[in-house]
Amino acid sequence: REAPQVVRVLLTASTGMEGYFKLTYRGFASEPIGVKAAPEEVENCLASGLFESVGVKRVLDESIYGDYSAFDVSFYSVPGGVDLADMSCDRSAVTSKWSGDIQCIIVEIVPSSTSLVEGSFELTVFDFDGNELPIILSVESTAYSLEQKLRSFIGSDVSVTKSKWPFTSISKSGFIWMVTFPS
Repeated sequence: REAPQVVRVLLTASTGMEGYFKLTYRGFASEPIGVKAAPEEVENCLASGLFESVGVKRVLDESIYGDYSAFDVSFYSVPGGVDLADMSCDRSAVTSKWSGDIQCIIVEIVPSSTSLVEGSFELTVFDFDGNELPIILSVESTAYSLEQKLRSFIGSDVSVTKSKWPFTSISKSGFIWMVTFPS
């Protein structure tokens, strides 16, 4: 039998996330799912009317900032897999101590190869006069090195953090760079 499609559902907030969310697929909604629900509870909510057969695992990842809940959902009963364009997350019943910072991300987890992310990438920024300033960086670059390059190009304070891509277990298969400019 072919391996099931696996979709990660990730809810994040800065702090104090509580409440319930629903997954919607092709217009049909799941039962409310507690943000801190056990995997069995998530399975039951998804199987009651939305999907016939699913498996759920809780994901623990210390690289994710703030309060989060992450579940890997294996779909056994959807021929051809779930089209993520038809799936959404209703987070209207989720609250946190800081309003407006609740995110719900749904991504497909693709079996990874043994190849690691290597090479370089280009980040294009614009100075205050509208001039394009390309910055070429190695994926091995540190947050500090990007911070220094940005400061030298744009002449203002900037903060950079770099973390592991949270949707895989291989440590060098991707990174997230968060660049914060002063307001």
